[in-house]
Amino acid sequence: MYKRQYSLYDNGKILDSQYWNFTEEFPHADTKILSSVTEESLSCTDSIKIKDLIQNNKFLDMPIHYSKGLGEDRIVCGYWAYKNIDGPAICIDSGTFTTIDFITSKGFQGGYILPGLELIEKSFLAGKFLTQEKITTHHSDTIPNSTKEAITEGIYYSFTSPILEILNNNNQYK
Repeated sequence: MYKRQYSLYDNGKILDSQYWNFTEEFPHADTKILSSVTEESLSCTDSIKIKDLIQNNKFLDMPIHYSKGLGEDRIVCGYWAYKNIDGPAICIDSGTFTTIDFITSKGFQGGYILPGLELIEKSFLAGKFLTQEKITTHHSDTIPNSTKEAITEGIYYSFTSPILEILNNNNQYK
């Protein structure tokens, strides 16, 4: 039996978290495709792994213009855009790392990997005296006038500025 925990988030708050029994949910599925971006191995009887569906620089029918090492999460997001969006698309996925990938009618074109919000926050908290400040997620358009506000705004701009810069430099995908 294949059992996995999942959580759905919205603005950092858990909306739903429970165990999902793959076999019970889809008992008659002929093919099960498994994906994981962690080191943890997934296994399920009669399953196919995402990596097994990549052949000759293609994932199913989507061409991949990328050397080895493309993560499964990026492949799946790119494939969804390839099949569902008419025209160029950009997939942005933020977790431990933030990925920004570009997809066209010619397939997965490549992309960027940046530190995710959690890594950026941790880097700010590595400072000896900064760890005493409680970080909030509230962003303000005014110049910070306290250490707490300065850290919050620093995290905000450390996260958003590189993404906006990449999008502005690749405007053919807009």
